[in-house]
Amino acid sequence: MVEKKSKWLIYGLAIVFGMALIALVVVEIAEQSFDAVSDFGPMPKFELTDGNGRPVNNRVLLGKITILDFFYTGMLATSKEMATCMTELQRACETSPDVCFLSISVLPDQEIVFPKANEESVDRERKKRLILTYGSKETVNKLLQEIFISKNKDISNLLLIDRKGHLRGYFDWKSDAKLKRLFRNIKKLLQDNS
Repeated sequence: MVEKKSKWLIYGLAIVFGMALIALVVVEIAEQSFDAVSDFGPMPKFELTDGNGRPVNNRVLLGKITILDFFYTGMLATSKEMATCMTELQRACETSPDVCFLSISVLPDQEIVFPKANEESVDRERKKRLILTYGSKETVNKLLQEIFISKNKDISNLLLIDRKGHLRGYFDWKSDAKLKRLFRNIKKLLQDNS
């Protein structure tokens, strides 16, 4: 009788151990797939102008990891919140010179203030990695259509672009969880030097 109980105890422990091992493997696979950096293909071609009148196009993305946003200062509350978020992102990426920021005005002819890259409010180091741009309504609308609308994505999302100019993710800047995922993806792209 004792032998049977010992046998069942061993079987029970083996089953529990096996299930725990399977659970660990499943969790590991889930974490890897959750943190996998998507690839939505190359960014659409664009020709824009920065706040100092210089041309900006897709070539500016090459060799850098870029966080791209579309902005409109006419919506002051949202604009200030997003500007605060972008400033925090820039500070968090200060030690990563391979990360830059590209901001595109949605309605440049209606902007209350279009900041120039050489304003004193932006420190020198961040200035080198921050590009504020605008373009014609047609150009900006085409970009919005190709990047967001055709993919059913929220146009207020931040975009992550890799060194090859590929769109690697959409991130809701109002969500702490999405911003944490953005940072994990940036870290992975920084580790991948290709």
